[in-house]
Amino acid sequence: MMSTYDRVKKIIVEHIGADPDKITEEASFEDDLEMDSLDRVELVQAAEAAFGVEIEDDEAEAFQKVSDAIKCIDGKQTVTARPATDKLADAVRAANERLAALSPEEQKAHWQAQRESFVRGQIDMGNDKQEAEARAAYRSGG
Repeated sequence: MMSTYDRVKKIIVEHIGADPDKITEEASFEDDLEMDSLDRVELVQAAEAAFGVEIEDDEAEAFQKVSDAIKCIDGKQTVTARPATDKLADAVRAANERLAALSPEEQKAHWQAQRESFVRGQIDMGNDKQEAEARAAYRSGG
């Protein structure tokens, strides 16, 4: 997987037409890469599309060096990924708590229902080999 720097460099080369040898993390957009305001807008739009982030106008105006853009993009990717991870952890924790509150008989019934659901799913998919494996696993209690 390409690093953020490599991806930003590729965007600068493809969309702005800058010399790849001049692009470093410390390169100045204006002085080293000779980018004007329209180039900056094009860079921001291409980066937003490539990274799936939204860069505010004031953030883009603060970009002096390539490293500024990289830090902004990396920060936005970290922030957007965290809530989904937290929600998943909360859901797993809640499911485990509900399962732990069941009696042993209720837990056994729960897992039996899960196995039956799995077997039905394999049958519905119409995959004969998987169906046979699912039925064998169900019969053996595993």
